[in-house]
Amino acid sequence: MAGVGRTAEPTLTDVRYGPHQRNVLDFYKAAANGPSPVLIFFHGGGFRGGDKGSVRQAADQYLHAGIAVVSANYRLSQQAIYPAPMLDGARVVQFVRSKARDWNINASQVAVSGGSAGGTMALWIALHDDLAEQAGPDPVARISTRVSCASVKNAPSSMDPEFILKYVGSTNFGAMLALHGARTLEEYRTPKLRKQALDASPIEHATPDDPPLFLWYGGALTPTPLAADTPFSGWIHHPRFGELLKEKYDKLGLECHFLHRGKPAAQDAEIEFLRKCFQARPASPKGSAQRR
Repeated sequence: MAGVGRTAEPTLTDVRYGPHQRNVLDFYKAAANGPSPVLIFFHGGGFRGGDKGSVRQAADQYLHAGIAVVSANYRLSQQAIYPAPMLDGARVVQFVRSKARDWNINASQVAVSGGSAGGTMALWIALHDDLAEQAGPDPVARISTRVSCASVKNAPSSMDPEFILKYVGSTNFGAMLALHGARTLEEYRTPKLRKQALDASPIEHATPDDPPLFLWYGGALTPTPLAADTPFSGWIHHPRFGELLKEKYDKLGLECHFLHRGKPAAQDAEIEFLRKCFQARPASPKGSAQRR
């Protein structure tokens, strides 16, 4: 599968799923006789930039495997701080499920994916309690946000400043400050914003009923903590984030594949992981949380 490499063209573009100008997505239909599973992708960019079109080359490998693809834009930190981007991502899951019949997809076979900030979003959705508003007036908002699995690349598993200082080491928090409405690290470490950062951290939401994960990182698993002055770009994709999430998943007895530079090539392994997840695990309930 790794040799496919063509640039895919979306079947539908700029489909609106919410009221904001960035609440749009592209849909790539898979060639399938029956309803196909779907992978929902969130772009990276530090919650300050990026675009849904970045998935076009990678999309072909999933389509070739019979998996439909959705790629979505979402509100950035200069437009709305946390939890707005994550809630946009959860809304995408609900909206895509609402289109299952029209788009010939299987609403019980939904995976989330993304790179960097988008990977953190995907993990947050996968590990969070169900955000469905079961008694709400909006029929889309009543649909479950739970997914079959998540496959992410270079994704920070925590935004907690104390966690990052302890396990990763850098004091350069870059885009994380803007996402949480902080101007300095000192402000980010105040009880109010730290509580918010903990809530934004996927690793804090992991519980025994969570779905399988596929975590891959392009960098080497070098020793941490890093130097305090390591620039944001030098630590934000560090494999230590994946290693720590896998350790937590192992303690919970859950399936988590962790790959990094020096491990086998990830692309074919990811496709096999997705296929097994779709066959073995339909999306399952987990808790209930009201949308904030």
